[in-house]
Amino acid sequence: MQRIEELSKISDEHGLPFVVWFAYLPMIIISNPDEAKAAAQTFVEKPYFYNFGKMWLGNGLVTAPAAVWKENIKKIGGTFTRSVVNSYQEVYNAQARRLVEELRAHVDKPPFESMHCIAHRTLETICRECDYKE
Repeated sequence: MQRIEELSKISDEHGLPFVVWFAYLPMIIISNPDEAKAAAQTFVEKPYFYNFGKMWLGNGLVTAPAAVWKENIKKIGGTFTRSVVNSYQEVYNAQARRLVEELRAHVDKPPFESMHCIAHRTLETICRECDYKE
């Protein structure tokens, strides 16, 4: 976490994108929203390690190749506007706090399968979003 904060600070101070090598994979660090948008529209093909998730997710939004992703992102483009996302912020924050409390119970204990907590909280968040809007 400290390293991420350091990279964020460097990016903010200099205002320029830069590359950090994570093992043999380059990661582009961008803080300017316009540059991030340009990069996102340019580098849409997923790295090879996304193929691992295709067994479970298929060609979903996260794992789809560029052609599939571009076609589907157009369909949902207006769904995630700032005002829509902000309207759910109360629900997201409450659920995030609940997840932190659930995970806090496992601190200083043996490793455990956290996916159950995360999946449960995710499903509850989706249900609360639906209920919240009605």
